[in-house]
Amino acid sequence: MAFVHTFGEPSVCRQETSLYFVRIRDAFFAYIYRSYVRRRKRHMRKPAFVKNRGTENGGGGGKGSRNKLILKIVIVAVAIAALLIAAKWKNTEGGVVFTPLTDDAVPQQIASEVIPEYRDMERALACISEEKVYVVAMRGEKPTTGYDIAIDSMELTSDEDGVQTLTVNVLFTDPQAGASLTQAETYPYVVAETDLAELPDRIEMKIKYTD
Repeated sequence: MAFVHTFGEPSVCRQETSLYFVRIRDAFFAYIYRSYVRRRKRHMRKPAFVKNRGTENGGGGGKGSRNKLILKIVIVAVAIAALLIAAKWKNTEGGVVFTPLTDDAVPQQIASEVIPEYRDMERALACISEEKVYVVAMRGEKPTTGYDIAIDSMELTSDEDGVQTLTVNVLFTDPQAGASLTQAETYPYVVAETDLAELPDRIEMKIKYTD
């Protein structure tokens, strides 16, 4: 599982290759290979007199075929580059759509690996599980019940170098004065599924306390 966290140090998320990019890459090389095979077959099936006729006319037939093939490859490469850029900058700016999850809806990998490891820290994490991007916001260890956390909004921005930062705005709720509380260690957290296509480079958590 890949993740980024509040401190912004390097993480394995930068080593992940999106399945979308892999499919585009494979389609590109498959197209080049098929074009090469079709060209070889046409060359092998071409009668000798056709080849000689082309030679007599200056030998331009083979060169023209090569130029057409190169042109096709260039066109396909440009189209793929445009698709990659569009996918890269999808959801680059503005608000992020998210859905808070109940405990039973949290992916097993997050529930069993991420939350137990980081629950005693006050931070936010972005994780990929089953090709979806999730955000986990935590309050750390608390001495009693009555503490809560909720995600108010998320924003994705990019700087001039193209570094993406996801800002998670959270609401902290503390126990009310005089409330009946249980003396036990608690670890308030919230998990939300987002519409992000890929992990951000950095994630920041901004805190606001409710009245």
